[in-house]
Amino acid sequence: MPEYDFPSMVRSCQEGYEERGNTWVSHEPYNRSYFLEACGGHELYKESGGALLDERLSIVFELAQISSGMRVLDLGCGRGELVRHSAEAGALTWGVDLSQEAIRISKETLLGSCQDKILQRAGLCKAKGSCLPFPPGSFHRVLLSDILEHLSKEELKRTLKEVHRVLSPDGMVVFHTFPNKWFYSLFYPLKRLFGDKIKGQAGPRNPRTYYERLLHLQELSPWSVWRSFRGGFKIKLWCSHRSRWDSRKRKFRSRGGPLGLLREPELWGMAWKR
Repeated sequence: MPEYDFPSMVRSCQEGYEERGNTWVSHEPYNRSYFLEACGGHELYKESGGALLDERLSIVFELAQISSGMRVLDLGCGRGELVRHSAEAGALTWGVDLSQEAIRISKETLLGSCQDKILQRAGLCKAKGSCLPFPPGSFHRVLLSDILEHLSKEELKRTLKEVHRVLSPDGMVVFHTFPNKWFYSLFYPLKRLFGDKIKGQAGPRNPRTYYERLLHLQELSPWSVWRSFRGGFKIKLWCSHRSRWDSRKRKFRSRGGPLGLLREPELWGMAWKR
């Protein structure tokens, strides 16, 4: 992998991005209230300021196996917890998000560490996933934690093409998306009707939160995830609830059988360039 001066590289690339006529669009729902009061893991973030990772982000971080000297891209960085922890692990890390509020909060997360070594290894950049301001082969790891479901089909296609471009030949993508479409569309209604309702424990007909209905442009199934990645990547996919993660073995405890594709609500994966 070639050596890059990351700060200079991003400044020049972002200038070029603006010169090409790209303009930022308003993303009002992705505001401070969303990131600090509704976005997954907000309770632990309030307590620790990003010093601790919630269970979901911890699994993504462990799957990525980030080590010193790596270059890491956290695409859709949100509050910046993974940026901070990747930099703590010794990686040169860039957090990218389309939301200006996410960039502001991520900056607070990094400054809250009070560690110069983290600030020296971490950078933040406002950009679209479909038009990343980085040269080809820039990163050993690309993290896609809960961003896939926020993209339209066309935007997802373009974003994965860009991820493929900026990933090094020996690099790896780690992703998480919620919900598993098959769980919400097939398993949950049957479980609610023939199990929970009989026990008097039925949940709502539509289990999606307000923000899920507002911000999730598409829900992905195991099939649609595989289909999205298949053009340029080899992929390993798990359908599993986060509680089934074995941190010691760094793998999910199997629930067994094809039914797991329907009854597990979360999708996790790793992908490599073909």
